Formats: sequence, C-alpha cells, structure tokens
Amino acid sequence: MKAGNLHRLIHVVNKALVELGHPLPLPVLEPMCVIIHRIMSYQTRQFHSMRHIFGFIDDTTDAYTVLAAVFHDLVYFQVDDGIPPVFRELCFASVVMKEGQVYLRTDRSDDKLFALALHVFGFEGGRQLTPTTGLNEFLSAFLFLRMMEDYVSRTDLVAVTVCIEASIPFRGLNSQGQDVGQALATRLASLANPVVSPAESRTMVARAIEFANHDVQDFQLLEVGSFLNNTWRLLPETNPSLRFPGTFTIRDYRVALGKMLGFFRYIKAENIFHSAPGVKLEFEAATLRTRVNLKLACDYMEAKLLGLSLLEAMALVTGGDAPISLFMGDLPQEGESFDTMEKFLPPAPRPAWLDPADALFLLLSVGRQEDSKFDLKNSPLATFLYCSLEPGQRADLVRSMTQFFAGTMWAEPFLDLWPRNIRRAVFHACAQIVPTRKAELERWEGL
Repeated sequence: MKAGNLHRLIHVVNKALVELGHPLPLPVLEPMCVIIHRIMSYQTRQFHSMRHIFGFIDDTTDAYTVLAAVFHDLVYFQVDDGIPPVFRELCFASVVMKEGQVYLRTDRSDDKLFALALHVFGFEGGRQLTPTTGLNEFLSAFLFLRMMEDYVSRTDLVAVTVCIEASIPFRGLNSQGQDVGQALATRLASLANPVVSPAESRTMVARAIEFANHDVQDFQLLEVGSFLNNTWRLLPETNPSLRFPGTFTIRDYRVALGKMLGFFRYIKAENIFHSAPGVKLEFEAATLRTRVNLKLACDYMEAKLLGLSLLEAMALVTGGDAPISLFMGDLPQEGESFDTMEKFLPPAPRPAWLDPADALFLLLSVGRQEDSKFDLKNSPLATFLYCSLEPGQRADLVRSMTQFFAGTMWAEPFLDLWPRNIRRAVFHACAQIVPTRKAELERWEGL
C-alpha cells in the first residue's frame, strides 16, 4: 500500500534525522511535518509542491539532500502572496518589510543563526531581497535553521543550508569571476563557527551543486514536451487568473505566455547548470540540450501567442476582451465534450515546406506530454496558423503582434495585415460558438 504525502513526509524527515544521529521527538516531528505539508499543498502550488519535494528523494538519497528538498521551497513569496502566516514571526527575525519590499535586518548582530545564514549566502544586513536574488531561498534556509537548531549539529545545519543556497537559479560568475561552487567554497573556508575542513567543504559543495542541478533538471530533458509540462504547472503559480479554468480572458492568457516567453529569452543556457569537483554532470552536453529546449520553447510560445493575438484583436473589434472559453469553447471534461472553435476550423493544410517531423509542428499538433487544468495539451488554432502561413508571413505577423501587444498598433490595422482567407476561417469558426458576438463577427468579416 502506498503512503500518502503527509505520511511519506514524516517518514523521510524522520529517516534523515535518524541517519544524522538526531531523531526528533515525535511530538516535535508531527506538527513540523504537518505545517510543511500544509504549505506545500497550497492551491497556489502547482509545481513547487509535495510532488516536487519527492522528486529529489529515493531510497539512496543522503540525509542532507532530503532535508534540503523538504525545506528549500518552504517560502515562495510571489506565489503564496507573501510569507505564510505561520512563519511570519520567525521570518521577521531576519527581514523587515518596507513599502512592500523585503530587506535583511541590520539590528540582529547577536543572532548567531542569522549571522550563519548571511555568511553562507554571502549577504549583508540591509540588502534588499527579491524573488530573483535569493529571497525565497534565504527565508527557507533561515526557517530550516530556526526549526532545526536544537536538534542537529551546527555542521549539519551548514551542510543543508549550503544546498538551499545553491538552489538560487540562473546565476553566472560573480563579481570576482567565481562560479556558484567556487563562491560557496570561498565562504565556507572563512566560516569560523563551525570550522569546515577543506575535505568537508568539497563534499558540501559537490552535494549542493548536485542538488541545484537536480532542481532544474527539466531544462535538459530530451523530450521538450516533458520540459513544457512543468512550464504549464508554473504558469498558474505566477498568474493567479489561470487558477480558474474557463474564466480567464484572452488577454490574461497572452500576458501569462508573454511573461514566460520573456523569461525564456532572458535566461542563458550556460547559467542553468553548474559544475564542481565531484559533480557527475556532462556540463557541455546539458547546456547544449538546454539551449535547444529554450529555443524550441520560445518558438512554441511565439506560435501560441500569434494565435492569441488574432483572437484578442477579433474580440476587441467585436465587443472587447472576454473569457477565452467564449471564443474557443470549454476544455473537455471526463465523459463530456463541448463545441469548440477547433471543430469549425478547416483542416490544417500540409504545405510543401512543412516537415512532418518538425519538432515545433509536433509540439503544436500533438501537444505537450500531459494535459493541464487550464489548457489543452495540443494547440489547434496555433497548428492551423503554423501550417497556413508561409514562414515569411508568420515572421512579419510576429513583428506586428509585438506592436499590437505593446499598444502601438490598434486591433483593426493589425487584423488588416492577416491574409484574408486565414482571418476569415478563424472568424467563421468563432462565429459558430459565440452567440453574443456572432452577428458582429459576421458583419466585421463580411461572412
């Protein structure tokens, strides 16, 4: 019989602490795990969840990695709308809020655990923390230190904190020209309490880099559809409107995809994974695969956004933005199907230039590996447009789409740029399922 998430969490935390020689009293272990389980099961958590924790852990995982996996995402500020209430008092021992921003405290020089966290992270009091500069990781590490300070050795506290620090993602060389592992080793070498030997430092850093690489392992998956599965779990975490399928608008969805496209364009493949002595990773191969996945993910997002741009412009000229389900239909439910725009689109053509094995075509037509709660795994409209537009036409429309989304081009002139037969087919398909816009859609397109 398979254990539930809470029971499994209790088991792995207890097992890790027993391995370290510091088993927790059961009256302490249970409420601690209950709190962690509750936070990691928030409705806002669709990727950074219990499933994510257990993705690090099997029967051979060492105790430090287990504890790092359990604690490293305990605070997820931008997803949980701040610090979970149960932890605010503890967290405010290390940070202060000023006008909605988070800053490290400057008045806790007597707090040895705070000083330890600052040292491992290389931070100084007064520094502003943001979600991209270690806010979540620092507070998660600080909570680990506070919750475990009475139960494990100081060296063990450092070993886990180093893993959590290494999980701050997408970092290149620091101002001293050091990579993540080298910077950690330098800070460990100057740590006074406890003193970390060179051998201990090498072990801690290697473990931490392995942990950090595992945290972003999806970027190097050979199947980009699997990589995008987790992207679609991340989207509702940072875009609350997507948590309510069927109600978010066309603009809501295209803004969410636009932000993710901007993120994929911004990050550098060479900053995803890290290397260090003792780390088992083919860094060059992982980076190369990541670069391929990022490029294909950007092309995929762009193709989906092009379809959304046509829908949004169509909505604006016929009455304004509206739920995407109004124009595309509801997602299928178990045992039920609904009228959708896809049913009324003509079959996607197969132009001579289209390679049936084209990775982007397969992603659009066949889809990602898994369904999501708010979107089909395949993309019927984007597939139709991808096959119907010549590559040069598509590139021109993408450039105009950028202007349309930026507000420097109105909907009407943007629609005028589309080939009449393609635009007409989409208008016709939508007119079949949008009763409140049918007359206006037909009038506008002359159907």
